[in-house]
Amino acid sequence: MHFDFMIINIGEFIRLKVIELEVEMDTICAFFQCSEEEIEEMYKSKSINISNLQKWNKLLDNDFFSNLCLASYSSCTTDVQSDHP
Repeated sequence: MHFDFMIINIGEFIRLKVIELEVEMDTICAFFQCSEEEIEEMYKSKSINISNLQKWNKLLDNDFFSNLCLASYSSCTTDVQSDHP
């Protein structure tokens, strides 16, 4: 398995976590003090500024930094192991 850092879609990761935790859109909009449309744009985004990512971490009680690092490390070690029998 090859992990391509260029195709990480942080917005999709966030959207899936929101669904998993069943966080209401009203709650998210109030927390970010923005519109539903702006939240939807974040979900579509392949990148996000650090300030917003920290807010998502707090709202969802999650650490997207570590999760992405662990996923990429796991994929990288799989690549190395499969390339070197």
